[in-house]
Amino acid sequence: MDFKDYSINLCMKACCMYEKLTGKSFLKCVNEEETVYAMYCGYVVNNNINITFNAFLNLMEDEKVANWFVNEYTRMGKFMEQFREEVQSQSGDNKEVEEEDMTITNATTALIFNYGLDPHYVMYEMDLWELPMMLNAAHSQYKLDMEEKRMWAFINVMPHIDHKKCKSAEKLLPFPWDKDNKENIKKKKEKELKNNEYAMKHTIGMTLNI
Repeated sequence: MDFKDYSINLCMKACCMYEKLTGKSFLKCVNEEETVYAMYCGYVVNNNINITFNAFLNLMEDEKVANWFVNEYTRMGKFMEQFREEVQSQSGDNKEVEEEDMTITNATTALIFNYGLDPHYVMYEMDLWELPMMLNAAHSQYKLDMEEKRMWAFINVMPHIDHKKCKSAEKLLPFPWDKDNKENIKKKKEKELKNNEYAMKHTIGMTLNI
């Protein structure tokens, strides 16, 4: 095996193949057995090689070959590690990313079919660390588009509705994220109130100590 002609790359297609083979989310790939599946998928997809997993295991019986795969996978893991904090911060506000049962397969199909991203880019060119960023951006754009359509629908029906019962587009057609926005605004106001109370107490305390 001439290693210079091969490489491992965990593109989205490789991650989806891993989930198809194991029945588990790639995001929960932790133990040695699961890592071997990940190496297999990254190898066959990136090099366009059609061999079975059992044939790959036979290939790994060669110590030199096994060491090469482990070293390549470790190198790739170290590269990804530097993006861990950034990925966590990007995914913090996105419920799609926070779901415990989230899979790469669900995320990539959503980007392609729900949000219209280029399939070839998503499956073959996009890196794993880009996924939360793309989901956040695509979902934000989706919400803007839906809210714009809702506003135009509200404007069109305004002459035909009772404005006392329906005062806004949100009342006419509420979206799931409208409730989240209200809760965030409420939390922000509560936080501001607590900060103001603390500032007042601190100021009064300083005044009394003078």
